[in-house]
Amino acid sequence: MANSLNPKQLHELFDTKFPQERWLVDGLLPLSGITLLSGAPESYKTWVMLDIVSSVAEGKPLFGKFPTTKTKVLIIDEESDERILQERLKALHTPRTSPIYTESMKGSLFTPEYVKTLVEWCLEKEIGLVVADSLSRIHKGDESTAKDMSALFALVRQLTIVGISVVILHHNRKSNPGYGYSSNDIRGSSDILASVDSAIALSTQRTSHVNVQQVKNRIATKQRPFTIELIEDGDYRYFDCIAEGKSKDDQITERKQAILELIELEMEMNQSGVINYFSQTGIEIGGERAIKKALDELVTEHKLQAARGEKNALLYSIKSSSAVL
Repeated sequence: MANSLNPKQLHELFDTKFPQERWLVDGLLPLSGITLLSGAPESYKTWVMLDIVSSVAEGKPLFGKFPTTKTKVLIIDEESDERILQERLKALHTPRTSPIYTESMKGSLFTPEYVKTLVEWCLEKEIGLVVADSLSRIHKGDESTAKDMSALFALVRQLTIVGISVVILHHNRKSNPGYGYSSNDIRGSSDILASVDSAIALSTQRTSHVNVQQVKNRIATKQRPFTIELIEDGDYRYFDCIAEGKSKDDQITERKQAILELIELEMEMNQSGVINYFSQTGIEIGGERAIKKALDELVTEHKLQAARGEKNALLYSIKSSSAVL
């Protein structure tokens, strides 16, 4: 009975043995968890998904960087037809013997009946990863309604309960270049993000370069942002990890340090002077709003002091131990 009450005592929980491995893709895709892979149109979501599938099926490092746990894979693709899947998997040099099953454009909806059949089939075939493309195609509910999304992910969770990992592709409301991605950009109810164990956002700045940012990790510390490039070598395609980005906290810390060093050198500067300096020198520490926020926080942290100067503009200087705001 699903709602029966039978809690474990703490010593029973402590004595429970769990598998040593926790990751399908190290630090990115948890075993027996739900991962959301989202991005704006033309952010290479399908290519990245297929590279994940190919890497996991073959047990090879994803993007040449992240170790994987080898397992069989099922792709439920309601976005691409079989021809596209074939072309792209061949381009990624996925061996024809890879343990990958595909179902394309079948109108699959995650109803209780369908999920029950899906779980039974996956257990029979020893499937370890199910990929669904995309979220909007596997249900008839309202993405903006928490109740509908909660019900959908309760069904998806039936797969993880029996040890199957799930990746669901989803769309963002808009494209945000660079690492400015926010969880608010995920289209639909906040229950979508709340229901997953890991969320990975893709964005592009230029052709073939994809910024990857993990915006949620229920299991461990979020991975640092990084950039991958889709390399074209004749008919062969592959992703290569080309750069590790800076986390938001790192960017804020470096921005504040750069401002402190500038003001210490100049003795005293107003906000416009700080903004103009970094703009004219080409040193990238963020836009005007980010610089203004950093100045305010440095004053709050008692690292800078602010005094009214000409035309009532605030003049910033390094706060000495004896200075009083």
